[in-house]
Amino acid sequence: MLNAEAVSSSSMSGTCASRDISRELSRDAQVFFDRLAETWDHIAHHPRERVERVLGTLGTLQGKMVVDVGTGTGVLIPYLASRVGPEGSILALDLSPRMIEVARAKHRADNLSFEVADFLDWQATRPADVIIAYSCFPHFDEPGAFWDSAARNLVDGGLALVAHIEGRIRINAMHGTRAPGVSHPLPPARELAAMAERRGFETLSLADEEDAYLVLARLDRGAFHRSYFLQSPQSPEK
Repeated sequence: MLNAEAVSSSSMSGTCASRDISRELSRDAQVFFDRLAETWDHIAHHPRERVERVLGTLGTLQGKMVVDVGTGTGVLIPYLASRVGPEGSILALDLSPRMIEVARAKHRADNLSFEVADFLDWQATRPADVIIAYSCFPHFDEPGAFWDSAARNLVDGGLALVAHIEGRIRINAMHGTRAPGVSHPLPPARELAAMAERRGFETLSLADEEDAYLVLARLDRGAFHRSYFLQSPQSPEK
């Protein structure tokens, strides 16, 4: 991370331009998924055993506050509800208003809430214990910005999970064909984990296989502050 005093006006302008581009792409993705919301459950398939395997990496979620980023029509909600129990809570978040409308119509519970927002700019009203980005990561224009938001919105020691139940090569090929302009290739899992580590996360689990892509990391604010002071102000942040 760059020292605030060392950031030049030109680099700040570059950052602003990058975020403007990202917001434009987010708007395109919103329109794309709004159009597909009504038929999404007929298009996307999530075998139960694969979803259970992904969520099993998180350990117990009993009583936890979980944010389901890119919830879509709420495919994870029933799985999360059984895990957090009545003492926990789920916030289902998506940038598509229509997806949220469909999810809200399908799922109801006292400890379940919904919000339309772009996660990269989102600010939680209270920090989450767990943030999950399941089957949505190619639609984040800035992979590093995902970890920035996760670090901003998690409790210290909180978990962030990026996961797909298909492999990176297949996912990248599929999105390149079906969702050009609103998706970007998944990086190798080790590269994504390195982005998280530069933001104070500790990698707990990695998978970059034919039938799975996963990065699970835990936020360690102490490690982040130590790394901040060890980095050169001239080192570019990625």
